[in-house]
Amino acid sequence: MISKNEAQKILYSLKIGVVPNTNLDILCVGRDKEIEEFNNCMNFVEKGNGTIKFITGTYGSGKSFLLNVIKQKALSRNFVVARIQVDKSLKFNKIEQIYYQVMSNLSIFNKKNDGTSFDEMFQLWLDNLKNIHDNKKSGEIINNVIEEINNYNSSFASVFKSFIKAKAKDNTDLCRSISAWIKGEKNIPTSVKKQFNVKSDIDKDNVMSIFKGFTKIVKLIGYSGLVILVDEIELIVNERSDIRRSAYENIRMLVDMVNDGELKEVMFIFAGTNELFENEEKGIKTYAALYNRLSSSYKDSSKKYRDLRKTIIKIDGLNVESIEKLTQKIMEIHTFYYNWKIPSSRETIKQYVKLSCSKFGDNITQANCREYLKKLIDILDIMEQNPGVDIFLKEVNDLIERRDNIDNDENDYDLYVEDYDIDDELIEL
Repeated sequence: MISKNEAQKILYSLKIGVVPNTNLDILCVGRDKEIEEFNNCMNFVEKGNGTIKFITGTYGSGKSFLLNVIKQKALSRNFVVARIQVDKSLKFNKIEQIYYQVMSNLSIFNKKNDGTSFDEMFQLWLDNLKNIHDNKKSGEIINNVIEEINNYNSSFASVFKSFIKAKAKDNTDLCRSISAWIKGEKNIPTSVKKQFNVKSDIDKDNVMSIFKGFTKIVKLIGYSGLVILVDEIELIVNERSDIRRSAYENIRMLVDMVNDGELKEVMFIFAGTNELFENEEKGIKTYAALYNRLSSSYKDSSKKYRDLRKTIIKIDGLNVESIEKLTQKIMEIHTFYYNWKIPSSRETIKQYVKLSCSKFGDNITQANCREYLKKLIDILDIMEQNPGVDIFLKEVNDLIERRDNIDNDENDYDLYVEDYDIDDELIEL
C-alpha cells in the first residue's frame, strides 16, 4: 500500500492534469501482458544478455507512459536507466551523439532528483568499497574492473584508472574533466587530457568499444544492467534522406550487436508511432537491412493474435474496462488519503465511466485519459468536502437526459459529453 505522502502527490498531479512521476504502476491499467514481457526481458539482461524492443502505436496510445512505467520498474530492480528522445539535437544519425545523450541522461534508484552522472555512480561505488575496510581487497576489485575495461578499450581503461587516482587525491577539477571525457564531451583542452593520459576524444571510431566497456562497468560495480529508452523515434522519418539512412543504419547496427552478443547486459527500447514502420517512402521499409531484421516471418492475416515476444510490440489505446479499473484505483487512493466513504453505488459509478468515455470511441488516448482523470479528481474533491452530495448520480442523470434529447447529427451528439462545470455545481451547492 502507498503512503499518505505518495497518495497526496498522485492526487495533486492528477488534479492539475499531469502524470505523477512516482508510483506509475498504480495508474498503469490494461498493460499487464506488456509489463510481464518487459520484466522477462530484464530477467534476460540480468543474466548477462542483451535485448532490443520496439513499442509502436498511434499518437496518444500510451507509448511514452509505458516507457516511464518501464523506467520505474527497471530502477526498482537496480538497473541504470537512460531515457532519451529523438529531436533536433538528437537525430540518431551520429552514434557518438547517441552515446553522449545516453551518458547525459542516466538515472539510478533512490536518487532524490531524476538523474545522475558517471561521477556520482562511481562515487557511490567507491564509498561502498571503503565500507569493506580491507584496502587489499578493495584494490583487487578496482584492478579487476580496470582489466575488464581494457578488454574493450585500453584508452578507456587508462582514463578510468586516472579517475580512481584523482578521486583518491580529492582532485575535484581533474575528476570533473575525466567525467566529462567519459560522458563524450568535446571541449576538453589538450593540456587537461594529458593529465589523464589520453589524446583523442570519444568519436565514431572508438565510441562503441567504449560503450561496451561502460555496460560492463555498470554490471561490475553492482547494478543489474543498463536500460536505454528512446522515445519519438518516428521523428527520423521527417529528416533528409541521408540523415534517415544513417539513423536507420545505426539502429540496424545496434540490433545486430545485441543479437550477436557483442552488446551484453543492456536493453534498448524504442518507442514511436506506426508511421515509422508503415511509411513506404520514408520509414524503415526504405532500408531493407533494418526492415528485414525487424519484420516477422509469420503474418497473421486475421490480426487476432499477439506475440509480445517479437521485437516489435504494437499497443492500442485504453478501453472502457481499463478506465473502470483506473477509476476504482483513484477512488481507493482518494478515500484512503481523505479517510471518507463515497456515497455513490457501484452501478452508478460504472454508468458514469461508460457515459463519460463514450465520446472517446474504442481507443482512449492518453490526452482523453488525462482529461477524464482531472475531472474525476474534481468530482471526488467536491463530494468529500460536501457530505451527502452524489455528483456521480447527478452526472449520470444529466448525461442520459442530454443523450435522449439530441438528434443523430454527430456534431450535436458530442454535446452530451461536454466537460463538467465545477463552478456551476458549486453555485448549486
